[in-house]
Amino acid sequence: MSHHAVMSQKQESVMSHHAVMSQKQESVMSPHAVMSQKQESVMSHHAVMSQKQESVMSHHAVMSQKQESVMSHHAGMSQKQESVMSHHAVMSQKSAGGGMAFMSL
Repeated sequence: MSHHAVMSQKQESVMSHHAVMSQKQESVMSPHAVMSQKQESVMSHHAVMSQKQESVMSHHAVMSQKQESVMSHHAGMSQKQESVMSHHAVMSQKSAGGGMAFMSL
């Protein structure tokens, strides 16, 4: 893990400063982009981390999730048997978090 880099593990690790990272069939991460993960872990400084099948997150955007966890930089986080870590975000485990994020399941 680096300060402004995204790190993902599981048969493939990619680390770059402000670049896009793709992992496991469908996974896109960038500092100001949308991130979608599938059974993976993502950690970045100003990004979101999601685990469990399919999560979608964006920096300052709306997120829609499907039975998964959604988190954004300045938004509420909802987790489901997973761990979420972000730089400046609120964490709520095992419930739907409300913040500046708009969740539609």
